[in-house]
Amino acid sequence: NIDAGFGKFGFAGYKTDTNGGANGIARLHAQLYDVKANPDGKLRFVATFSKADSQGGVKGKDGFGLTAEHVQDKFFGGGNHIWVQYAQGSTNINQGFGNATADTGTKTWRVVESPSWQIGAFGGQAIALYQHDEADGGVKWNSYTLGGRGSFGITKNLKFLTEIGFSGRKPNNGEQQNLTKVTIGPALSTGPDFWKRPELRLYVTYADFNKAAAQDAQNGLPANKTNAVSYGAQLEIWF
Repeated sequence: NIDAGFGKFGFAGYKTDTNGGANGIARLHAQLYDVKANPDGKLRFVATFSKADSQGGVKGKDGFGLTAEHVQDKFFGGGNHIWVQYAQGSTNINQGFGNATADTGTKTWRVVESPSWQIGAFGGQAIALYQHDEADGGVKWNSYTLGGRGSFGITKNLKFLTEIGFSGRKPNNGEQQNLTKVTIGPALSTGPDFWKRPELRLYVTYADFNKAAAQDAQNGLPANKTNAVSYGAQLEIWF
């Protein structure tokens, strides 16, 4: 919350002793946010630098990441977020800790659009994502996701939720991987709106995927298995 005149600035440092192995990572994180762009619209910029430890003869690598995001408030009772991100080396695409031994050849960039809304009893959130990844050794793949979750407030404390999504992934040295997922179920909440929490959900999910996706997941399914059903309960609390 440092006032920069045209926006606010924040700076933080983090350290993890291990991150999936013997190497720890230090990370510096800077944000410039609440930069006014248009009526009810703001910009946010994030820069991250990471430096991994070298331990046990394993050399740690450096990395950095950048994010630019536009946030639009008062969008059909909700908001709209669109952002572009880039990361390489030991910085993850989410601007957090990545792989401590990932070299500069490990790169990721993505574009994400995510609107949310609340129109009467009907609320929800959608997402459209395109991502490109490169790994050391020349392996590359493109991923995309399109989907959303809708809620309908039946009473003050009871909602019905539906979620539908499709994801695809295409490595440059492999087959196209596809996943389609549909979830339905009721939810108990402190209010009928989409974002009201805490929320207790009962759900049933049907997933349909091709053989390439099943083999890549290595989830122990039979070779000819290309769909599955799961069910359960989920509690979500914010504070």
